[in-house]
Amino acid sequence: QVRILGESVAKRFLELKGEKVIFGENLYQGDYVADIAREIQEQKLASAIENDFEALVDFCRDYAVAGLIKSAKESAEKLGVKFDNWFSEKQLHDSGEVKNILSVLEKAGYVYEKDGAKWLKVSEFEKTDDAVLVKSDGSASYLMNDIAYTNNKFKRGFDKIINIWGADHHGDVARLKAGARALGFEKDKVEILLHQLVLIKKNDELQRMSKRKGDFMLLDDLLAEVGKDAVRFFFLLKDLNTHMEFDIDLAKEQSRKNPVFYIQYATARLNGVFQKYGGEFEPENFCQHSDLLTSPDELRLLSRLVRLPEIIGEVSKNYQVHSLAQYATDLAHAFHRFYESSHIIQEDKKLENARLCLARGAQITLKNTLALMGIAAPEKM
Repeated sequence: QVRILGESVAKRFLELKGEKVIFGENLYQGDYVADIAREIQEQKLASAIENDFEALVDFCRDYAVAGLIKSAKESAEKLGVKFDNWFSEKQLHDSGEVKNILSVLEKAGYVYEKDGAKWLKVSEFEKTDDAVLVKSDGSASYLMNDIAYTNNKFKRGFDKIINIWGADHHGDVARLKAGARALGFEKDKVEILLHQLVLIKKNDELQRMSKRKGDFMLLDDLLAEVGKDAVRFFFLLKDLNTHMEFDIDLAKEQSRKNPVFYIQYATARLNGVFQKYGGEFEPENFCQHSDLLTSPDELRLLSRLVRLPEIIGEVSKNYQVHSLAQYATDLAHAFHRFYESSHIIQEDKKLENARLCLARGAQITLKNTLALMGIAAPEKM
């Protein structure tokens, strides 16, 4: 695919110079390809190699990849996602790790040759067919690179690896696990989570997208339209195994239909409660009369508050992070019901203190839940 990207940019570059080229359907069609080619032309970066097509393709490939990675890093930063390390597959080849790992697998007896290619004996570890490690043209397969990268991560000191892949790679799960086991790593040390596609919905219509054709919505554009909090929450709201429809109109709506607005409105309401109270909140004094919290809405809110440690424990084991988003929605709903049915600030000071204690618990718990998801807890809305 990287080679195809380089060829796509190179041919757009030649078009800009007035040359006639055949731009096949297998090449990347998007406007961004032409934009990269235009940068190369305007800055005269390829003047010395423009008549050598293969050299031009290589240069365009490297230039495009560098620019797209830079853009990806900037987008991730805007979303509040921090990667400790950006690792290039090229490093594995330059360092010789791919060849070394292939040699290790061969010496262990897990590789055989067929049809001019080298195959991994996947079937010795998993109930699936064997897979190609080195193609007949001598190039490494995706699987070979992934196995080498898995070994690299273990070498760096990690004791467990969790990969997040698109659902279209489901067939590769057993193969990579087999490769890791062939290297001597325990079966449960590599976990792979598969996620479904994200569909963008706007004006009640799903947007048709194709990466190859250049029909897609950039993360930067989505962030600009609905904001970081909405993007993070909507992505976290659905189980990885569920197809997600990102409804842009809903994400912008300021009503209880929009879960982000509804939850953040709860944090603003809670802040307003304590601003209205105006005094110092002292837990040891305010929380002595919890026996007065007997209404259905009070008890419902209490029952929701105590669930957070359980939810966090479950997520740490099953990685179903959507449970946090669903919990935040449920907690906000319970608070709004309590807020609308109960007078918190009132003449009965014992009951007021008990309800302030409950409200403070809701405030702390909701704020902590949002912080775990990297979402703001606004004081005003």
